[in-house]
Amino acid sequence: MALVSVSLRLAGCASNRCVASLCLHRDGARTQSFRTPPQPETTGISGLRGRRRRARFLLPVRGFPVQIAAMNNVHRLERLPTYDSPPPEGTRRIVNNEERVLYDGYWIKTYPVPSDSLQAKKLLIEALTRRLFNHTEHGLNIPGCRLGEARQSYQAENDPGRRRVKAAMLAGALFNRATDIFRRLVELQADGIEIHGDDALMRECGQCLLDAMDLGHVVLHRSGEEGIDELWGEPFRAFSVPIEEFYENRYIKIGQSMRDIDRIANAMIANFSCIPAFDAIEASVRDFANAAKIKTETLRTDPGIFDVWSQLVTAGERLANFTPKQIGCGSFEPRFLGDHAAHLTSSFWGADA
Repeated sequence: MALVSVSLRLAGCASNRCVASLCLHRDGARTQSFRTPPQPETTGISGLRGRRRRARFLLPVRGFPVQIAAMNNVHRLERLPTYDSPPPEGTRRIVNNEERVLYDGYWIKTYPVPSDSLQAKKLLIEALTRRLFNHTEHGLNIPGCRLGEARQSYQAENDPGRRRVKAAMLAGALFNRATDIFRRLVELQADGIEIHGDDALMRECGQCLLDAMDLGHVVLHRSGEEGIDELWGEPFRAFSVPIEEFYENRYIKIGQSMRDIDRIANAMIANFSCIPAFDAIEASVRDFANAAKIKTETLRTDPGIFDVWSQLVTAGERLANFTPKQIGCGSFEPRFLGDHAAHLTSSFWGADA
């Protein structure tokens, strides 16, 4: 390591000044010295103080000289923060005395996370299974005690159409069998019997959920027009991940659902409001979209569910009963939009979570 040689010329009177003859200049691993230009002699104290404010000092830190610029400690930001910049995803804030979390630009209502116990998982899986059957085609809620019969009937069926239906019934029996096992495990734990993650019953419960999830591609939505792959896998996810992680993933999905609700509402308004007969439809669409977003974030155990659900139902009824204005003397069917809206919103009434 190169040594710094500093020569100070001191005079015997108070007016003498010190001049640095050498200073260190480091560039990567190479060190070289250079000579500083001589400083003009001044006799005033103010001139000395002025040079001190502008001077650069060499201070040793753990044996290495470090160059410090006096009076130049301003921290520069690459970009000035603005109040328009949105907070990061997952940010939590208290809004009107309620905690909310930000996802996809929406502040979503949060709920306390239950303890990660078998009892909590049991209640969660039971609730998810009930919701699952509310959204599927009819006839799939087969009791878990009939799993053997459902499997045998499915394996013996050769007709493709009936085989699909029996596969869906087998999936329902598998879900209910998993729920039955979890219920017994919770009862055993309440009696003081320790249940480990590698317990044989735990493995069988997980396998039932996994087999049911594999059959999800043959299950139809209650409307018969779409699949339910995402919804079908939630009971298995609740079984396999911590409850806190499951709840956080739920908020992400709610944010995506709110985003899609607004997209659909905007598309409906853009397409219909430009038609004179439907120029008053925007208010009904907005009311229904806002009510749907509130219902999306609200659990059925929430004390406000009575107001939330009734608001959604009445907003849907107003939109379904919307009557376009009669334009001119041509024939027009006033119930066209109402019938179409009723078809679009019917899934909300019969397949609620």
